Amino acid sequence: MLSVAWSVTNAGFDSHEISVECDSTESLPAISIVWLAGKNTEEATDRFRGAVRNSQLELPAKKYTINLAPADISKNDSGLDPATACSSN
Repeated sequence: MLSVAWSVTNAGFDSHEISVECDSTESLPAISIVWLAGKNTEEATDRFRGAVRNSQLELPAKKYTINLAPADISKNDSGLDPATACSSN
């Protein structure tokens, strides 16, 4: 199942629209966030789980692949977490 949510992030003085695309498949439980590098990916995965749990939703045991587009814009803050959680359900 593919779902899309929209959000906005800031880069300096500019705002950029970000497409948050989430695909879930029946597989071993996992979360992959595409186009974040290094430590940011691990932190975003933890925040994703927390955002779903704190919204009193249940995260089914599936494999989630989350793409944040466009790829050339820095996404180093937690402002995309609500859109990421919404796109997963």
